[in-house]
Amino acid sequence: NGNAGATSSVVLKGASAAGFIEGNIRFHADPRSIAVNNPSVSTTNINLITLRSRLVYGGRNNRAEVALVAIGIASASAKTAIISLCKDADIAGDVVYEYVDEDNSLIEVAYDSGEVTGGSLVASYVIPGGGGLQIDLAQLAPLLEPGETYTLSAELTAAPAALVAVDVTWKELL
Repeated sequence: NGNAGATSSVVLKGASAAGFIEGNIRFHADPRSIAVNNPSVSTTNINLITLRSRLVYGGRNNRAEVALVAIGIASASAKTAIISLCKDADIAGDVVYEYVDEDNSLIEVAYDSGEVTGGSLVASYVIPGGGGLQIDLAQLAPLLEPGETYTLSAELTAAPAALVAVDVTWKELL
């Protein structure tokens, strides 16, 4: 005790400081994109692509955010396709992640076609037979924190299986 034996209280004084950022967050990094074609989409909701923000980047704990910017979707099926964007979904089976760029990107991707369940549904898109969409995600502003995942999954309203293609564009706040 630094005040032992003293007859008066110790008074501690100091200055206060605060820092604030106002306005919209802007990601100045170049966008990155990845695309996948899955020819076996059927009536079960399966993973097309899952993005995961790395916990460790460059030998340090990752504290940066990743902003999803846009997604593109196309279906070769004559049937309606339902595409879902889920945060932290569960994918059946062993999910294997690979680096987009081990030295220069925060993102890892998984293409495993396991059934997708759970998670938080962020958005869902209905694609008419043989159709496609390009979606600007600015209004949703989904941010990926370290360790979190976003999954794009697809299912058709009826058989047979068909090709569904998606691409995802994002920016990393490095």
